[in-house]
Amino acid sequence: MGGVVGAFLKRRFDQQKQTNEHDIKIYNQSNEILSEEKLLNIANFEVGASKHAIRYDNYSLLENWCTFFERAGNQYLDKQTREQSKRLRASFLILIKFIRLNFSEIKHQNPNNENIYLRPDLNPDYEDNATEEQFAEWKEFARELDTLIDEVLDQYSKYRETVKKKLKI
Repeated sequence: MGGVVGAFLKRRFDQQKQTNEHDIKIYNQSNEILSEEKLLNIANFEVGASKHAIRYDNYSLLENWCTFFERAGNQYLDKQTREQSKRLRASFLILIKFIRLNFSEIKHQNPNNENIYLRPDLNPDYEDNATEEQFAEWKEFARELDTLIDEVLDQYSKYRETVKKKLKI
């Protein structure tokens, strides 16, 4: 009887080891695309706070992270980690869509400027003819953006907590 139980436990241990190795590889690859440090810099010092702008290349990082997890081979095997990565991806996609719909270059932008800005047409910092009503509308967009960023950061924190717990990294 001990041999059967031992064989079962060994097989179970080997399967868990393979799952962990796969999932660690997936995490490391996704982290190369968008690290926690880079995400926090984008969220806190670029898109959020007072700047409400994003560099084209940083916008691409958000998209690339989501695209990475679209591929079947890039799914976590651990159910909890996979579900948490899906929640994070969903919040990223909402933020990406908001940026795509509401960010653009400013008029007469310097060709070397690699940023797009939150509704520059409504912001008196970028549009000389923006009215107080338009600026109030811009502030609503900014509040919505800040809410989306908070959701992404909250989901990232939960995702990272799950990765640490399950993968010990």
